[in-house]
Amino acid sequence: MTTRHLTPGGLLPERLVAERYGVVTRTLARWSQDPDLGFPPVIIIRKRRYRDAAALDAWDASRQPASAAAA
Repeated sequence: MTTRHLTPGGLLPERLVAERYGVVTRTLARWSQDPDLGFPPVIIIRKRRYRDAAALDAWDASRQPASAAAA
C-alpha cells in the first residue's frame, strides 16, 4: 500500500479503502455492520469517512489463513 494517500494519523479515505478491496463504499458499510467479520470501524472527521490503515493491514493478515485454506 502506498503511504501518500494516508493522513498524518495513518487514516485511509474510505474511497481508497473501497478501491483496495475492489468493492463499493456501501459494501464497506455492510462489512462494518457484521460483528462476526471484524472489519475495522469507520472514523468520521469533518463529515469525511476514513479507516485506520494499520487496522486494515491487521484485518488482512487475520484473514490470510482462512483464504489460503479455502483455495
